[in-house]
Amino acid sequence: MKIVTLRKFFVDTLRGRLILGVAIVHALMMVLFMADLTSRQLSIFLESQEEMALGLSQSLATSATVWLAANDISGLQELVDIQSHHSELVFAIITNENGHIIAHSDKSRIGQYITDLPETIRQTVISRTSQLVDVITPSFLRGRLVGWSRVGISQKRATKRLSEIVINGIFYGILAILLGSFIAGFMGHRITQRLYYVQETVNKVKKGNCAARSQVVGNDEASTLAREFNEMLDTLSERDAELLKSETRLELALNAANEAWWEWDFVTGKTIFSSSYYSMLGYNSGDFPSNYEEWKKRVHPDEVNSIERFLIKQLAEKKSDYHNLEMRMLCKNGQWLWISGNGKIIERDCDGFPVKIIGTNLDISARKQMEKDKEQLQIQLNHSQKMEYIGRLAGGIAHDFNNMLGVIIGYSELAIPEVENNKTLLTSLQEILKAANTSSDLTRQLLAFARKQTIEPKVLNINEVVGKMLKMLHRVIGEDINLKWIPAENIWDIKIDPSQVDQILVNLCINARDAIAGVGEIIIETQNDTIPSPTHPEFCSTDTVLLSVTDNGCGMRKEILDRIFEPYFTTKEMGKGTGLGLATVYGIVKQNNGFINVYSEPEHGATFKIYFPRYFGPRISQDDQESQYSSQCGTETILLVEDEPKILEISTTILKNLNYQVLSSGNPLEALQIAERFREDIHLLLTDVIMPEMNGYELAKKISALHPETKCLYMSGYTKNVIAHHGILKEGLKFIPKPFSIKSIAFKIREVLEQ
Repeated sequence: MKIVTLRKFFVDTLRGRLILGVAIVHALMMVLFMADLTSRQLSIFLESQEEMALGLSQSLATSATVWLAANDISGLQELVDIQSHHSELVFAIITNENGHIIAHSDKSRIGQYITDLPETIRQTVISRTSQLVDVITPSFLRGRLVGWSRVGISQKRATKRLSEIVINGIFYGILAILLGSFIAGFMGHRITQRLYYVQETVNKVKKGNCAARSQVVGNDEASTLAREFNEMLDTLSERDAELLKSETRLELALNAANEAWWEWDFVTGKTIFSSSYYSMLGYNSGDFPSNYEEWKKRVHPDEVNSIERFLIKQLAEKKSDYHNLEMRMLCKNGQWLWISGNGKIIERDCDGFPVKIIGTNLDISARKQMEKDKEQLQIQLNHSQKMEYIGRLAGGIAHDFNNMLGVIIGYSELAIPEVENNKTLLTSLQEILKAANTSSDLTRQLLAFARKQTIEPKVLNINEVVGKMLKMLHRVIGEDINLKWIPAENIWDIKIDPSQVDQILVNLCINARDAIAGVGEIIIETQNDTIPSPTHPEFCSTDTVLLSVTDNGCGMRKEILDRIFEPYFTTKEMGKGTGLGLATVYGIVKQNNGFINVYSEPEHGATFKIYFPRYFGPRISQDDQESQYSSQCGTETILLVEDEPKILEISTTILKNLNYQVLSSGNPLEALQIAERFREDIHLLLTDVIMPEMNGYELAKKISALHPETKCLYMSGYTKNVIAHHGILKEGLKFIPKPFSIKSIAFKIREVLEQ
């Protein structure tokens, strides 16, 4: 027990470690000092004994020289006996020059030989050990070696003296260690006493006495430590007070930000929810127990398994302290609320596994709705881009296809008068012309569907336009839906581009088709209608032409009706609508000074009623207009520019048949050269719009600089907005779409020349 106490004192206490350290340092210093002292003293004693041995050997050799020369053995033995009285002499030997022993302190060895004579004839130390110093010296007489004298001196006295020094050193060393330890213990007590004051204060603070302070005695380092410890406690107390205020402010801020906090103990399963957590879900505090199972009941069923897998993975992880989860939680009113949960592990066990976690919950329903809207807009944008690509493809196809149709129509019309007597051939040509005109209508409808048709408002009968669209509309809506057409008699004229009517019908019928699940019916109807002026003050006429499209589909709620004309607004599934169809219809109606009304209820279908202002100008049909000029040929000069050789050839033939002077060119650069060389007036430039090297619009400006009097008529199956802005023909420009008949080109040329 005492050994354990001492060990604890010397290992666990600062004072004990200080005493032990001083004692160890003193002991090491004494060991090093004694080792050095012993080494030095031993060297001194050995040198002293060696000098003594050298002196005795030299003295014996000198005294024995005469006796060796006289070969006086008794005299030599007497010399040896005299030397033997020396207290530290071990042996004394005199030999002749050959090492034959003549005299020896041990007479029994007289007559023997010394075998280890030195090779060099001089005084030599044969050996030097801790027990003996052995020295041999030669004796010379008149320069001649006459013998050897050898003595051995004992080292016992030196060893005894050295032992006495070591014992004294150990005694004084132990005394120094004890004295140093005592001084260290005394000083350690003075130092650690102040530390004990600090330790007592720490224990008081741990027990909750935050006002406790350490006693400060003196101005040494320990006192300074106690003083700084007291200052640290003062600072911590101030910070605790500030922290409490910060926590209060944080709670208020979280509540203001509609953010809730929670705490979860993985070991006990206990959870703590803030009051704002309950209110976020529409509950009052304590409406449901604070535990994991109750929390899981309010998580969306589709997300429970994935969340539990995530939590299991988090519990197994020993690295990540942070996690984030997005989930839907059930509110008290039965709605699902998107929640973002952010947590931080604040405590782990000895194996590194999570024990406790805290976190916050944030309502992200608005953000999720924005992300959904953004995704929907992206899908609509992709669909719009796809429609744009389709439109470009349709435009390219229409350009080439219309050129071919122009050749067919032109040659057919030129050939028909030549074969009037051949009924069979005449009928065939008429059928070819009819098919070409039908194909031309299909191309125009394709461009209208792709929004690539050049818009040029015309006075028209809307029944005729709708009638031509019926076949295409049947293909758009499918076989399961019955399309019913109810045209009004004596319908008034309106002024609008026919392609825009096609576009309205396509969009409304597609919208009606998507609203019908399975078998259904779509009704297209026209009628004359007179409305009171105050109903729509911006409307310029009370006489209107009504175009209505009715379906028996699913219908719409009022909140949807309020938004159906907003660009990119759609109720269709992702990938099935851009939200631009009805917006396009609305734009066309407004562009033509009309208005649109919608009537719908859920499960009772929908009716779109579009009102166009009645046209009060002269009621001249397209055929009458063409007939007005078709018999009036001209003699003017026309510069014809067309990059398609067959179109150039047939157009040249038609114009010459109409008695015009024709300057034909296959490309814009050649046309410019012709205009530069031609000195007379060029009355009309008839040019294609889309051509390599230069488009028709740019060519017209350059021709106008050479011949200011020249008027211009553009022709094209697809203009690419070169002479139109957003599909609407630029003001003041004249345009005829390809393919055209002889009558229509004759009329258009006279219209331009005589305007």
